Amino acid sequence: MTDGARQVPAVWQRAILIVLVLLITIPTRGDIGNLHDVSVELQPSLVSIRVDKRLASGFVVDASGLVATTYNAIAGAQSAIVHFPADHDPRTFKKTYQVRGFAAAAPEINLVILRIASGDKKLHAVTLAKKLPQRRERVYYFSAVEDGWAGSDSWVASVAKGQELGISLDRAGYGWIAHNDRALKATWIAFPAGLSAHSGGGPLANDKGEVVGMAAWRGEESEALALSSVDVARVVSLAGNGTKPLTDLGDIGRSLGDRSVRASIVTGVRPSVVELRMKKRGQDALAMGVVADATGLVVTTYRAIEGAEKVSVVLSDDNGGALTVDGWVASNPLQDLVILKVNPGERRLHALPIADREPAVGEKVLVMGRAVHDGTVGAIWPGRAVSKFLDGINGAGFYQNTMGFGLNAQWIEVTAPFSSSTGGPLVNVRGQLAGIASWRYQAADGRSLNFCVSSQHLRELLREVRAKAMPLSDLPSPEVKGGR
Repeated sequence: MTDGARQVPAVWQRAILIVLVLLITIPTRGDIGNLHDVSVELQPSLVSIRVDKRLASGFVVDASGLVATTYNAIAGAQSAIVHFPADHDPRTFKKTYQVRGFAAAAPEINLVILRIASGDKKLHAVTLAKKLPQRRERVYYFSAVEDGWAGSDSWVASVAKGQELGISLDRAGYGWIAHNDRALKATWIAFPAGLSAHSGGGPLANDKGEVVGMAAWRGEESEALALSSVDVARVVSLAGNGTKPLTDLGDIGRSLGDRSVRASIVTGVRPSVVELRMKKRGQDALAMGVVADATGLVVTTYRAIEGAEKVSVVLSDDNGGALTVDGWVASNPLQDLVILKVNPGERRLHALPIADREPAVGEKVLVMGRAVHDGTVGAIWPGRAVSKFLDGINGAGFYQNTMGFGLNAQWIEVTAPFSSSTGGPLVNVRGQLAGIASWRYQAADGRSLNFCVSSQHLRELLREVRAKAMPLSDLPSPEVKGGR
């Protein structure tokens, strides 16, 4: 006895101590706190979205079948399907579910709410956070990959309304916000992340496993921008029970203002554009190129590389130094194309998706390189038509013998001048690779005709990639006779 109180037996003291330790150390639903556990919490709600041949990310926001993703990923699509990568039920594993249409859309903030036909599958909706993260708070972002999902941790660089972000976003490629009232009023979360082309629509989560935002745009220097969960929830609340066909979304080039279109395309494409630094006959030379495959394939024009003794590749972020070109793995001089092989090492390359079709005459396009050039498609020229036109002005054989191009090449004439961006990508209104900026011709009437080689030739050339890179000195000369 001590001061009238009975002493607690030692065995009970130990038991109480163990219980207290367990209560302190076992994580609760409100304290997950690491990438693995947050992944486990979110995985049932994550979806990969297949649109044509493209892949996008999304997540379930309502168990009735509502999925959030980016407007850019869906705009212009005829149909789409979704897959739940974390579905381990053998009956439904790798099963796809049709997207019935969209229930709500907010193009100005790059958000669309899809409705899927889930059948008898039980859906798990994420918890949209009502409280937004603070600056430097730890967050986790997730995105679809070809064989599942990938996640990584990051931290919050800033949380602000569009109107508060000002000039810093102009410099990062988000200038469209300044011209868009709804985007100005929305809340955006900036966070460092090496997002891929598939990452748009992926969730940004906090330590509790709550979704605080949706990855909306890629910026410079590996910074990304997420639309806040508050804004996502606001659009979800507008969904109702109706469903509209995806074709009603229209093409992003018609649905958004010009400034919004341009800024969103530039932001998404910029990480895929590279600069080529060369030595030609002892002199420094520059050209542009574009990443065609993340394993290290870079495409540019044949004439930019012809005669080069040494080539290095500088990525758009210019961090980590230049990448050495091992050699070439495929070429077609008659179509002014060559594919180079680089060793990315620890660097992450961002491949630009190839368009399924050529842009239409009159369609808006961008040529990207050392500068960004706006224009429209003036004409689609078969090689034979260009040959007839140029030979009629300059004499027989000018197109094939002097310029060294093939009769079966397909050329896209654009109004965008690209003298400083030869080898750079021609990009359509969906941010896809439609061609490679190739050559210019000064007409007698003073007009400058700008020709890009069709990316459909690049698609064919990628099938011919060699397993082993060949030295630049072994680059084949144009085969003039007969064309290809």
